[in-house]
Order: sequence, then structure tokens, then C-alpha cells
Amino acid sequence: MRSRFFPGQRADGTEAPRLSIVVLPFTNLSGDPSQDYFTDGITEDLTTDLSRVAGSFVISRNTAFTFKGKAVDARQIGRELGVRYVLEGSARRMGRTVRVNAQLIDAGTGAHLWAEQMDVDYGTLATSPDNLGIANRLARTLSVELVNVEGRRAQGANPDAVDVTMRGWSVLNGGPTNRDDVQRSVALFEEALRIDPDNSQARVGLAQALTLIYRNRWDPDPAGVLARADEAATRAIAIAPNFSHAHYVKAEVLGLSHRFDAALATYDRAIALDPNHAAAYVGRGRNLIAMGRAAETVAPVEKAIRLSPRDPDLYVWYFVLCHAYTHLARDASAIEWCLKSTATGKVFWGAYMDLASAYARRGQKAEAAAAMAELLKLRPGLTLQQLAQDGSAHSDNPTFRKEFERILEGARKAGLPER
Repeated sequence: MRSRFFPGQRADGTEAPRLSIVVLPFTNLSGDPSQDYFTDGITEDLTTDLSRVAGSFVISRNTAFTFKGKAVDARQIGRELGVRYVLEGSARRMGRTVRVNAQLIDAGTGAHLWAEQMDVDYGTLATSPDNLGIANRLARTLSVELVNVEGRRAQGANPDAVDVTMRGWSVLNGGPTNRDDVQRSVALFEEALRIDPDNSQARVGLAQALTLIYRNRWDPDPAGVLARADEAATRAIAIAPNFSHAHYVKAEVLGLSHRFDAALATYDRAIALDPNHAAAYVGRGRNLIAMGRAAETVAPVEKAIRLSPRDPDLYVWYFVLCHAYTHLARDASAIEWCLKSTATGKVFWGAYMDLASAYARRGQKAEAAAAMAELLKLRPGLTLQQLAQDGSAHSDNPTFRKEFERILEGARKAGLPER
């Protein structure tokens, strides 16, 4: 009688590690064996990139390559190697275009959990100054998906601190735009910290969720929220000083506290620890707007979008570009990027504020009124006085203030009440 194996279980009956995965050698579909080096390179780079994900367990490339060219069963590999997930893929060169397919498989059930297809201009892989390779883009998307899958897996009874932390991150990875979801993530991170106070991932998640609450004005005590975020990020760095994302969240808190020079240095520290940390480039750009240097924002944010073109926070990144262009009085570009932000289906209220203001300044009254209506749905009762206070709370830089006055004037033309 064949043994029955449950999802995530090894052949000896023990539980496979969380975030455990083997990257099988990608298949070369070009029909030219001399192109094997290309697919082998994707496999090796992807294995290396996934190994950098906190808490991951990745089978070495030497073991993975023993399966090259063989017909394999994901469930058998999972039992043999003791992993929860198997990643398989293929690549095909078609002239200057490379089409890459990847599939994430549950090694316990054989179910396909996630799939990705991307077309890349082969020429840019060698010439891009940012070295934005296929493997890096796949790894960033896959790392989020792995945490989301583990978060769903942890819905069972008696979860430990890591399970609860992953549940919290799966909420944040969804790009929550409402108070209830963010508060739910806070509760999960706090629960994880009650179980394990030294869980740096939970502390960073808590700090990030609290910055969302602060930015969206969802708490009557914003100073208290920011202080809690600062404490959580600071303790995370003390526990894990080389954790790039902890430095990123600390930089976010510093920027929101008007400590802009310190924020820039901390974003730079996050990037030094992980040069592919897309969100840190966005944070750096947003910080530059507050420093009156909006013209310097575009390049780092555009780089972040190239690094992680399907990021859950893309709606925010598009808004940051919109906001930079609004500050630079480039209203057509501002409208373009804010419309991209709202088109994602995830909305930050600031996108509609900038849309209303930019449309009004261009004399597009109907569009301005429609954007203002959406803004007031997200922030009922908002007035120009409150909006001015928001700007004052964000930065006291004189260039920023002058640019923000122009945004206020556009909001006034769009019909935002004075008081």
C-alpha cells in the first residue's frame, strides 16, 4: 500500500520547513542546445535571489541540477528533498524577445499555486545600468506570493509566531486601502510579538502597518501612532541589524517625523543592504519631495517600478510619481500617473486630491469635480484648512510649502470647502 503524504510533509513524516523550495532547472524551449547557458543562468540566479528571502530554505543549485532534463513529479521531489514548494519554468528566445514562464507548485498536493509570464527585451538584459535581470524580477514577485501562501496555510489551529506573522504580511501584501484590513494586520503582528518578542519580521510589519495608519489619518492620536512605529522599527534593527526592510521602515518613520536627512541616510542603508529593495527607492523619492527636491524623485521611483513591475504597492508608487509632477507644476504628467494609480483598483486618497487639483488648474472642470467627489468619499468632511494642516505636518521646507500652496489653490478651484 502506498504511503499517504500530507501537504508540506517529508518522506519521514516530519514537517517541511516554511518557505522551503527547490528551483528546478528552467527548460530551454528555443530548440538550440547552445542556449542552455541562458536558462541555466536564470535558474542559478533565481536560486541565489530566493536564498536572500528572510526565513527561506532553498535547495542548492547543485542538487536542483541533478533533475535537469528529467521528467519529474513535484510531489515526489517534495518528499525526497523535504520542501513545500517546487518552482519550474521555461524560457524561449524569439529574436530580441525572451519569453519566460514560471509556475509555483505545492509539493504536497501537486496543485499549481501561482504562474507568471514575462516578455523581456534580450538586449536590455545586458545593457541595463540597473542590472534588472529576469531572475530578480521573478524572485521579488515570488517572495511575496510565498508569504501569502504561507499566510493562508497558517489559518489552522495553534499557529506559532512565524505563522501569525506571515498572516499579517499576507494582509499587507494585498495592498490594503481600508482601516479594517490594516488594523487586522496590526492585531496579527501584536499577537506574534506576544508569542515571540524577538520576532523582527513581526516588529517590522507592525511598524509598516502603523505608518499606513498615520498616512491615512485613521487614528485620532497620530503622534502616538508614529511613536509606536518608531519603537517597533528601532527594536527590529536592534534584533536584526542587517535586515534591509527594517531600515526601510525606520527611514519611513524618520521622514514622517521631518528628520529628512536622517531618513535619506537610512534609505541609503536599506539599499546598501539590498540594492534591489524597490520600496526603499520609492521612499527615498517621496522624502525628496518633502525636502523641496521633487525633480530628483522621478528617477528612483521609475527604477523601483522596473525592479518590481507587479508590486502590491504599485498604486502608491504611481501616486508618488504623480505627486512629484504635481509639485513640479507638470499637471499633464501628474494626471497620467494618478490615473494609473487609481486604475489599479487600490486607492490612496492623495491620488484623487492631486487629480482634482491638476484638472482644475487645467480648466477641466467636470473631471476636477469627479475627482473631488471621489476624494470626499475617502476623506469625508475634508476642508482646505485641514488639507493645509496636512501639508504643514508633512514638511516645513519653504520650497515644499510654496509648491503645496499651488496644490491647495487647485483644490480650491475644484470645489473643496474652505472650512
